[in-house]
Amino acid sequence: MKILTVMTITLTALAICLFPLSVTGEEQTNYFTMRGGIYSPESDDLEGFDTGSALEIAFGHYFNRNFALELGLGHLKTDALFSGSDPSYLGNFVENDEITIMPLTLTAKGLYPLNENLELYGLVGGGLYSADSESSISSSLLGKITRDDSNIPLGVHIGVGFNYSITPRLSLGVEGKHFWANAEMNYSPAQNDPDLDGYIITAGVSFSFGGKREQEPPSPEVVSLPKDSDRDGILDDSDKCPGTPAGVKVDNTGCPLDSDGDGVYDDIDECPGTPAGIRVDRSGCPLDNDGDGVYDDRDECPDTPKGVRVDQKGCPMDSDGDGVIDTLDQCPRTPKGATVNEYGCWVCKDVNFDFDKWNIKPEYYPNLDMQVDFFKRNPDMTVEIQGHTDNIGPKEYNQGLSEKRAKAVMNYLVEKGIAKERLSAKGYGFSVPMASNDTKEGRAKNRRVQFSVCDDEMP
Repeated sequence: MKILTVMTITLTALAICLFPLSVTGEEQTNYFTMRGGIYSPESDDLEGFDTGSALEIAFGHYFNRNFALELGLGHLKTDALFSGSDPSYLGNFVENDEITIMPLTLTAKGLYPLNENLELYGLVGGGLYSADSESSISSSLLGKITRDDSNIPLGVHIGVGFNYSITPRLSLGVEGKHFWANAEMNYSPAQNDPDLDGYIITAGVSFSFGGKREQEPPSPEVVSLPKDSDRDGILDDSDKCPGTPAGVKVDNTGCPLDSDGDGVYDDIDECPGTPAGIRVDRSGCPLDNDGDGVYDDRDECPDTPKGVRVDQKGCPMDSDGDGVIDTLDQCPRTPKGATVNEYGCWVCKDVNFDFDKWNIKPEYYPNLDMQVDFFKRNPDMTVEIQGHTDNIGPKEYNQGLSEKRAKAVMNYLVEKGIAKERLSAKGYGFSVPMASNDTKEGRAKNRRVQFSVCDDEMP
């Protein structure tokens, strides 16, 4: 009890000494803390002792935002209950031991504020660890034995904790620390000079008084000047295209110019004068999907195969106007108005010859009369009448047969009033087939007569 009285007087005196610091300046800040928790003995000397209680009151002073000193008085209590048998001395016995520790400590704290309300800290300190022990043994041979002892050893401690401010004057905290102290005393009839080492874990409440804690100076107000990050002449807060490359001309929204409105900016537009409404490719030029050189917007034949010559409308060329495009026309110089077959050649349409024959059947006369009318409408035109055969039979024989067929048609035209000097007849045998000779139908098409305007009559 005497030790407790001395410690209490000392603590009160130190608190009174610290109090004037709180009124000497605006930034001097003190605090009072009450904590409660557990004391867990760690040393082998206290093996068997239960985890006990821990209470502490403390006064502290913040010297600045990152450092404080704290003077504290604690109360730690732990006990143990043993039983056994000692036939030679005690007989059957029950032993009840109790240790009370009253630490009076000075602690330095290093503070690490995380924000305006939360701070972490580490601590280190030392002091006097006043210890009292009481031991009571109930023995079947000796009866009840009691023993008291005390000692005030020095000790040291380290730990960590945190505080959270509820208001500028009120905060909550949790703290954990470990201390080392050796007491020179007998805490039971059989044990002397125990190590009191252990862990103290507490939670508590703190009250600040006597001024304000030093606060981190407010950051100077930064006045932001208007920026033009891409240097296009449009300030960032108005620039809808803030990443415009250097040197690119922009409109009043900061976006690259698109003078023709085709969706491709002028700086990459290879066709900057595209008319409005025309679809363009990524280079800004009108689309030409079939690659014929005529843009899609005026291409009347947008699916022309590659390589086919087209006219200004994008359609395949038909130079002689016979209805068969040049790429398929086997007779590209047919006169206008002439009757042509599917290959673009001027033929006596639907006039064919039987196998190994050259005579003209009467049923074909109307078709030949149409050719007579055509010749009469073109009096200045001279024509070569060409006879053809299939490939059945010898070459020499078919050559003669083709000549006979050509002459048969020429004679018919002369009989109908066409001047003979305008006509010539020539046989080609089977050297110029129009269809495949592998089929009956193809061979029938090849047994034909067709016309070709003489070169000197062509424009």
